[in-house]
Amino acid sequence: MIRNLFLINLKALLAGILRLRRKNGGTPRKFFFILIMVLAFASFMLTFGSLFYLLRDPIFDANIGWFYFSIQAVMSFALSVFGTVFSAQTLFMAKDNELLLSMPIKPFDMLLGRLLVLLAFEYAFELIITAPAFIIWAMGGYATPAGVLYCLAGYAFLPLMALTVACFLGWALSSIFIRIKRKNIITLALSLFILLLYLHLYSRLQNYLNTLLARDMEISEAFRRAMPPLYAFGSGIANQSPTDMGVFMLWALAPFLLMVVVMTLNYRKILTTNRGTAKTIYREKASRASGARLALTKKELAHYAANPMVILNTSICSVFMLIGAGAVFVKRAEFLIYLEQISSLLGDAPQPAIAAAVLVLMCSMNNLSASLISLEGRQFWITKTIPVHPKVIFLSKIYMHLISSVFPCLAASVSAAFLTAKSVTDCLFIIVFPQTFILLSAVAGLSINLIFPRFDWTSEMQPVKQGVSAMITIFGSVTVIMTLYVVYIFAFRRFISIMAFGWILTAASAAAAFIVWKWLSGAGARKLMKL
Repeated sequence: MIRNLFLINLKALLAGILRLRRKNGGTPRKFFFILIMVLAFASFMLTFGSLFYLLRDPIFDANIGWFYFSIQAVMSFALSVFGTVFSAQTLFMAKDNELLLSMPIKPFDMLLGRLLVLLAFEYAFELIITAPAFIIWAMGGYATPAGVLYCLAGYAFLPLMALTVACFLGWALSSIFIRIKRKNIITLALSLFILLLYLHLYSRLQNYLNTLLARDMEISEAFRRAMPPLYAFGSGIANQSPTDMGVFMLWALAPFLLMVVVMTLNYRKILTTNRGTAKTIYREKASRASGARLALTKKELAHYAANPMVILNTSICSVFMLIGAGAVFVKRAEFLIYLEQISSLLGDAPQPAIAAAVLVLMCSMNNLSASLISLEGRQFWITKTIPVHPKVIFLSKIYMHLISSVFPCLAASVSAAFLTAKSVTDCLFIIVFPQTFILLSAVAGLSINLIFPRFDWTSEMQPVKQGVSAMITIFGSVTVIMTLYVVYIFAFRRFISIMAFGWILTAASAAAAFIVWKWLSGAGARKLMKL
């Protein structure tokens, strides 16, 4: 029974990756999905591998090898907890709790089946960090047979600690969220805080390393007192100490087993206890009539605002652009230094062109329109039966993408123009080029989602994070941007300036957006009604 529950829960979480309808796919599309996931996984591992390559020799030359492994533990622990904390809420708030309890299934089997799925994801997140770190460590000639055994033992127990913390936080969040009305705002704020904290620590890691190398003994003792399990993890591997490794294993295993025992004894009570819910007080107010286009746009906006995970996964760069727009005025000198460095690396490219290119690259990460048709889910038939032309439905979704990206990008463009522009033409380019690309992304993403829709999801994260249209939009946009830059360097650099080339791309983006919109209005509208 535990095996069956594990497989059912695992398939539910992985449904958006390989679960394809035969009439729309088959082996080629499955192969395409696998290839995309492998490339994404490899890119993350390459990024972390580069980091550990830079850290390896200075750390081991300073005879503080424990810190190399402790960094792995800290990063893996943080990534694993952040990646599964919201999924851990399904242990307490799953929609099928009542159905499973009505069957002859033991609560322990239900609990263990869900815990094992979360643990599998913990190992996957850990692998992103530890696999490249282990390879870099072995390639440097620091690995020994005994060290490898200690390392693998530590890797085996590290996810248990992350899962314990994720389950506790998931229980706390589920207990809080069920009693409050604006849970989406708190979820969004908490997720942004964790993400920004993680990025801040990552960006400051080199400074922390320099400080550590200068004050290794003092910081070693402080690290040991502040995070004894993670210090024992690093020390156990670096020093091949069975005592330290045993201490770490005890730290990882004891709380996990205690959590399992406590939850097993009380799991039925946890699932059936009425913890109260936030009540909404009805207030009568007059309803205002509006056109179909405005009404559908309001519906899209309400759904978007009520789903913080959708915001984070489709519009996170809008948040970064808003932060950057304010940071330009606070740290103007530092931004100018960065721009000068980038300009020199790119052959003295004009700073306005660099600023506009960075904004375009960030806008390409916003792929909201590539999921809006799929997010209709099983309610899509309602949208199709509304007595409006499909073009109005498309416009409401395009407007939603524009709302989520245009205004943050405009704020960032104004700040970038203030920082780098030397003429009115520069200001116009920094503002117009990114906005034109946003328009193209909105209509192109919607068109791709119309071609590759997915309505049989069980979680909105499946079409948003794992949908083929979302992947094509992001990877396709980045690939096109990089390809155009390479084409300019090798083919057009001798003939026209990069600013002139940028204006040509602006016109081409506007023309492409118009062509795609004409397809949406014609063949796309007919395809929508056939879905």
